[in-house]
Amino acid sequence: ATGSMDRTARLWQPEIPHPIRVYAGHEQDVDCVSFHPNDHYVLTGSCDRTVRMWTREDARCVRVLTGHKGVVSAVVVSPCGKIAATAGEDKKIRIWDLTQCKPIKELKGHTDRVTNLIWGDSRLLCSAGMDNSLRVWDVGLGDSELRETFHFSG
Repeated sequence: ATGSMDRTARLWQPEIPHPIRVYAGHEQDVDCVSFHPNDHYVLTGSCDRTVRMWTREDARCVRVLTGHKGVVSAVVVSPCGKIAATAGEDKKIRIWDLTQCKPIKELKGHTDRVTNLIWGDSRLLCSAGMDNSLRVWDVGLGDSELRETFHFSG
């Protein structure tokens, strides 16, 4: 799947030269795309400061997550599929309960745009940003804590 400056995300199959599905509804560019682990949903993040959750098969928007103060440049769903993490230009990482469509945590520590997120498992989340840092967070059920920070020159 790809995001685009035409405010859509598109689902592709390698052997077909055109998209098999188009997810339309964002008001600005789509910067990031992620698949839900059950493969029934696609999540998109946009310059319109929202994250949308779409049904994979019929491209219907079923959730809209709001709260970021800038471009959303990273979205990822946890391996359990119940929570998602989003991040972007506002330097914050938000953890969302996808069933209730509500933010449950906000992680602060980056000093510039967060560009990438990846789950290590259902508790550990890694974030990378334009501040030349990689951070490892424990986002278990209790208080979230920063486990480790790695800085890079460059």
